[in-house]
Amino acid sequence: MNPAREQAEILRAAIVLAVADGVIAASEKGLLKSLAKRIGVAQETLDRMVASALHDEAAREGLFRIAAADPELTLELLVSTAQIDGAVHEDEQRVLLQMAEKLDIPVSQFDEIFARGIARAEKIRNSKRG
Repeated sequence: MNPAREQAEILRAAIVLAVADGVIAASEKGLLKSLAKRIGVAQETLDRMVASALHDEAAREGLFRIAAADPELTLELLVSTAQIDGAVHEDEQRVLLQMAEKLDIPVSQFDEIFARGIARAEKIRNSKRG
């Protein structure tokens, strides 16, 4: 999968995880906005994607199945996307923990997956420098 498509899939997965309980918390909105901005998705497009996920149960279930097919990889990619600017902020980390819970990833595995996501982002950042 090309990087742009992978990033779009990550954003879709993040949206589905954020709306899984039918409500999007302010912290989740912040992470979605940050992810969208990093990959060049306009706010209006993000708003439409979120509205669709909130109101189209079939689409939401389909996207969640994709994210849940490989929950560890989904979380790792979300972490790497959050880290790509050089830091995962505290509020982003809290949301990532919530998303891990929605993916049924045990808290005991979070740190390992988080570290892999950070390493993935650093590898990407280093390849762009050199």
